[in-house]
Amino acid sequence: MLEALFVLSCVLLFVVLSKGFRIQPSLNIFTQKMLYQCVIAQEKAYVDKRDVYVDINEHEAYFDDIRWKYPNNVSCTPFSFHYTPNGNISMGQSVSCKYKNKRKS
Repeated sequence: MLEALFVLSCVLLFVVLSKGFRIQPSLNIFTQKMLYQCVIAQEKAYVDKRDVYVDINEHEAYFDDIRWKYPNNVSCTPFSFHYTPNGNISMGQSVSCKYKNKRKS
């Protein structure tokens, strides 16, 4: 069950962040890196058996104790959530990021 939720959350996040817009390749790389950081945070919650908090801000994100600064030309809509000790996500929502004047949800 945990694997199914994990795969579903990864697929949904990736689809939401990469659907339908023609954008600069660097934003695609950025969203893949953000997805990777989310997966690491989820694994950390499961392995350490504790809540791991993710805070996505406009120009930076915090994955538990790791601060991840975005490139200068990227900004995202703020959103916060956490992974439970079982590795489940507390809530789901779309995160929109934009590269200069091009938006990706």
